[in-house]
Amino acid sequence: MYRVICWWRRWRDQRRTQRNLRWHLKHPGTYDLAVDWTEMFPDGRFIFYEGDDPDGFVIEMRQRFDFDPSDDDSWHEWIEVNDDYMYGFHCPARILNDVYGGNYPMGS
Repeated sequence: MYRVICWWRRWRDQRRTQRNLRWHLKHPGTYDLAVDWTEMFPDGRFIFYEGDDPDGFVIEMRQRFDFDPSDDDSWHEWIEVNDDYMYGFHCPARILNDVYGGNYPMGS
Protein backbone atom coordinates (compact mmCIF):
# COMPACT_ATOMS: atom_id res chain seq x y z
CA MET A 1 0.00 0.00 0.00
CA TYR A 2 2.81 2.41 0.91
CA ARG A 3 4.46 1.90 -2.49
CA VAL A 4 1.21 2.67 -4.28
CA ILE A 5 0.74 5.91 -2.35
CA CYS A 6 4.34 6.98 -3.02
CA TRP A 7 4.00 6.14 -6.71
CA TRP A 8 0.73 8.06 -6.94
CA ARG A 9 2.19 11.14 -5.24
CA ARG A 10 5.25 11.10 -7.49
CA TRP A 11 3.02 10.75 -10.60
CA ARG A 12 0.72 13.55 -9.37
CA ASP A 13 3.64 15.91 -8.73
CA GLN A 14 5.12 15.20 -12.16
CA ARG A 15 1.78 15.92 -13.82
CA ARG A 16 1.45 19.21 -11.91
CA THR A 17 4.93 20.24 -12.95
CA GLN A 18 4.27 19.39 -16.60
CA ARG A 19 0.93 21.20 -16.57
CA ASN A 20 2.45 24.31 -14.95
CA LEU A 21 5.34 24.35 -17.41
CA ARG A 22 2.99 24.05 -20.40
CA TRP A 23 0.91 26.96 -19.08
CA HIS A 24 3.98 29.16 -18.61
CA LEU A 25 5.26 28.29 -22.08
CA LYS A 26 1.93 29.42 -23.58
CA HIS A 27 2.07 32.66 -21.55
CA PRO A 28 5.60 34.06 -21.97
CA GLY A 29 6.92 36.39 -19.31
CA THR A 30 4.97 34.75 -16.49
CA TYR A 31 7.74 32.48 -15.26
CA ASP A 32 11.36 33.35 -14.64
CA LEU A 33 13.52 30.35 -15.46
CA ALA A 34 16.72 32.08 -14.33
CA VAL A 35 18.22 30.70 -11.16
CA ASP A 36 19.27 33.18 -8.49
CA TRP A 37 21.92 31.30 -6.55
CA THR A 38 22.12 34.05 -3.93
CA GLU A 39 18.47 33.51 -2.99
CA MET A 40 18.84 29.73 -2.96
CA PHE A 41 21.98 29.80 -0.81
CA PRO A 42 22.02 33.01 1.28
CA ASP A 43 24.90 31.69 3.41
CA GLY A 44 27.00 30.70 0.42
CA ARG A 45 27.71 27.21 -0.81
CA PHE A 46 30.49 24.65 -0.81
CA ILE A 47 31.43 24.09 -4.45
CA PHE A 48 34.26 22.60 -6.50
CA TYR A 49 36.50 24.02 -9.20
CA GLU A 50 36.94 21.28 -11.82
CA GLY A 51 39.13 23.04 -14.37
CA ASP A 52 42.72 22.55 -15.52
CA ASP A 53 44.08 25.86 -14.21
CA PRO A 54 43.40 26.20 -10.47
CA ASP A 55 46.11 28.84 -10.03
CA GLY A 56 44.62 30.96 -12.81
CA PHE A 57 41.17 30.54 -11.25
CA VAL A 58 42.45 31.77 -7.89
CA ILE A 59 44.11 34.80 -9.50
CA GLU A 60 40.95 35.70 -11.41
CA MET A 61 38.78 35.35 -8.29
CA ARG A 62 41.15 37.64 -6.40
CA GLN A 63 41.13 40.26 -9.16
CA ARG A 64 37.42 40.22 -10.02
CA PHE A 65 35.77 39.57 -6.66
CA ASP A 66 38.41 40.23 -4.00
CA PHE A 67 37.96 36.62 -2.88
CA ASP A 68 40.60 33.92 -2.53
CA PRO A 69 39.25 30.36 -2.73
CA SER A 70 42.66 28.96 -1.80
CA ASP A 71 42.25 30.44 1.72
CA ASP A 72 39.74 27.66 2.41
CA ASP A 73 41.41 24.61 4.00
CA SER A 74 39.46 22.31 1.66
CA TRP A 75 41.15 23.83 -1.40
CA HIS A 76 44.40 22.06 -0.50
CA GLU A 77 42.64 18.71 0.00
CA TRP A 78 41.87 18.19 -3.69
CA ILE A 79 39.89 15.19 -4.88
CA GLU A 80 40.97 13.03 -7.80
CA VAL A 81 38.20 11.74 -10.09
CA ASN A 82 39.03 9.96 -13.36
CA ASP A 83 42.50 11.55 -13.56
CA ASP A 84 41.00 15.01 -13.00
CA TYR A 85 41.23 17.08 -9.86
CA MET A 86 38.50 18.98 -8.02
CA TYR A 87 39.31 21.78 -5.60
CA GLY A 88 36.66 22.48 -2.97
CA PHE A 89 35.93 25.80 -1.29
CA HIS A 90 33.11 27.69 0.38
CA CYS A 91 31.86 30.34 -2.04
CA PRO A 92 30.20 33.37 -0.44
CA ALA A 93 26.68 34.20 -1.56
CA ARG A 94 27.67 37.61 -2.95
CA ILE A 95 29.55 36.00 -5.86
CA LEU A 96 27.63 32.76 -6.45
CA ASN A 97 25.68 34.12 -9.42
CA ASP A 98 28.87 35.35 -11.08
CA VAL A 99 30.77 32.13 -10.45
CA TYR A 100 28.00 29.84 -11.70
CA GLY A 101 27.10 32.22 -14.53
CA GLY A 102 30.70 32.62 -15.66
CA ASN A 103 32.77 30.36 -17.86
CA TYR A 104 34.25 28.45 -14.97
CA PRO A 105 34.10 24.65 -14.82
CA MET A 106 32.27 24.31 -11.51
CA GLY A 107 30.69 21.40 -9.72
CA SER A 108 28.73 21.03 -6.54
